[in-house]
Amino acid sequence: MRIFWVITLLVVTSMFIVFYGHSQKNRDQKLISGLNNITSAEQLNYKSDQKAINEIISKKHPLNIAIVSSEKTLDYSYTYVVSIDGELLNIRIICYTYPFNFTLFENWKINQITRS
Repeated sequence: MRIFWVITLLVVTSMFIVFYGHSQKNRDQKLISGLNNITSAEQLNYKSDQKAINEIISKKHPLNIAIVSSEKTLDYSYTYVVSIDGELLNIRIICYTYPFNFTLFENWKINQITRS
């Protein structure tokens, strides 16, 4: 009987991990974490706005980030409009685990930052 409860607990826990790992909350947290951890412009796409990136780096961390909107652009890409201290920025994030839907967590990374 005890083994039944252990197996049930493991199944429920793994279902919760997969549910959270593929959720919007996980994607939003990866975006905010990525913005707070940018250290250089070389981490992002060459088409990114260099001045905007340097302003993000120079601001006091943790940043005051508000997500204004998000739009799914491809199966593996989202475009966000965020407000950082009142300044609107377009941010594109990409999922690098896209074709592998069986992974526990989707790995979202910031790809490009431009001004709105």
